[in-house]
Amino acid sequence: EGFQRGLIAALRGRNVPEAGVDAALYTGHWVRAHRLEAQLLLRHRREELVGAEWPEDVRARAETVGVELQTAVREYARRRYGRVSDANLRRIWFAVMDVPYGALKRYAHAGREVPAQIEEMIRASATAVLSG
Repeated sequence: EGFQRGLIAALRGRNVPEAGVDAALYTGHWVRAHRLEAQLLLRHRREELVGAEWPEDVRARAETVGVELQTAVREYARRRYGRVSDANLRRIWFAVMDVPYGALKRYAHAGREVPAQIEEMIRASATAVLSG
């Protein structure tokens, strides 16, 4: 929940072109600050962590945060590209979630420090993909 709230805040940043890049970089910053939690975050989807056996209030909070993230991505698409389209949403999800998760999970799973070069590559990838 804390991770997603920070990600949403980054997407809602004032400088629209930088907000997407900041959101992509946020994952690496969060992973460095929350090494143990990062192993769970990068290994499992929210739906796998909060299943039917969890209390209703926990499941409801997880659902709310998921909806908030989807809303923030749609808002960012509108701010960045002037409209929400499937292509724009795919571009944002790829740059902000898929690339950082893929780049960071090997380090998080091994309990290793993330090299600074990875952050540079996430920045370059997000900038290129979001510029489209």
